Amino acid sequence: MSEQEYKHFLEYIFNEYVRDRLPRVHDHYEFELHHHRRDKYLHILKRPAILTRYIHAYCDDEGDIYRTFTAGALGGIIRNVETGLHRSNRLLEQAGFLDAFDSYLEEIIEGIKPEYFPKYDLEVLREMGSTNPKADLRGIVYAVKRRKEERRRMSREIPIRRQLELAEEELERTRKQLEESVEEKQNNIEVPKKSRRWFKGLGQIAQGAALSIADVGIAVGMLHFPVSPETQTLGALVSTATGVGNMLNGIGELRNE
Repeated sequence: MSEQEYKHFLEYIFNEYVRDRLPRVHDHYEFELHHHRRDKYLHILKRPAILTRYIHAYCDDEGDIYRTFTAGALGGIIRNVETGLHRSNRLLEQAGFLDAFDSYLEEIIEGIKPEYFPKYDLEVLREMGSTNPKADLRGIVYAVKRRKEERRRMSREIPIRRQLELAEEELERTRKQLEESVEEKQNNIEVPKKSRRWFKGLGQIAQGAALSIADVGIAVGMLHFPVSPETQTLGALVSTATGVGNMLNGIGELRNE
């Protein structure tokens, strides 16, 4: 389809699934921001996003990870991603984005270009530890488009919202195992070992959740970042789709480590 047809398609998706559900999300956001001044969950996701980048860049193997970080520290990283993912899932559900993505995620992703994204997304990626957010955004878009067949196969078996819920459960299970290994250290309980690939997936989930949280905020007009009406609607839609695509790619890494 042409670029204009694609934008009309996005406008239809936004109007059909999202627009009428935004007032309820706006009220929820308003309460949160009144108490925390900004979305605290972006701050919660910052540490794991940066530390998983470090693991991927500097830890050569599984042994390096567990020599560098204690089980307690790794459990804390996972807890933060678990918290941010839960927040992202809740907002995406409330705002209608998950309904849209269960029907049209791949069609939305297929036409995405980096210039469609809100400029605020670059600030979010920088906050998550990116030193070159423009290049990273292009890389995320490429990676999300590249993995479409794998996501389609998985989504035929398990709806997207359920995949995201299962990821929450996987993170909770792994985090509890790590916490138990710390509590029962005197009994020589073995620390559950996760690979570099697993932590790479964890970082993708953190990054995708941060984008999704930020752009639901843009859609409801609560982040006080100046955007055009088109960016507030279509830009938020392509960005949340990319965030979800990145989370699903990360879930694939957790599953196939």
